[in-house]
Amino acid sequence: AVTRLPEIEWFHPDSRGLERLVVWWLGRPFDLVTETFLAQAGTAVSVAKTEKGLGLTNTNESTYWTAPIRAEAANQMSVLWLGSWNSGTSSVVMRDATNSGGSIVLWRNSGFDMRLGGTDYTGAGTWNTGQIYGVGITASATAARLFVDGNLVINGGAPAGGAVSPWYLH
Repeated sequence: AVTRLPEIEWFHPDSRGLERLVVWWLGRPFDLVTETFLAQAGTAVSVAKTEKGLGLTNTNESTYWTAPIRAEAANQMSVLWLGSWNSGTSSVVMRDATNSGGSIVLWRNSGFDMRLGGTDYTGAGTWNTGQIYGVGITASATAARLFVDGNLVINGGAPAGGAVSPWYLH
């Protein structure tokens, strides 16, 4: 069991501009930047045993954790996610607070998909259940990109609009 959380090396250039760094600790998502647990909405979460160890499963998209609201507007963002799907289709990983037409930073739909500011992007490929993926997403006023395991799978144009806080982590 992890008894001590890792610390952010704020002097390192890669930490410049870091606003959230969520890790799983004590069975819940914990933000190392704000030093708080994310708030949980809903109760459809249970422990899932995989070949890689224990994790959590969300059996209902009405259950999620919220990242604190940003006070300032941002014209760009980067998101890194490491994880796997064990079942289901059209599964959302992370989205903003907009119920429709907003931003779904990552989801499993027809391939590698994302929606930023109301603009849909779809990349070739298939999510395999039980496989661990490293996903990187970058967005700015001029482009939206999604990388899977180091490969560029979406190289899209400018999103239609911005994201609405708070972020929901499924």
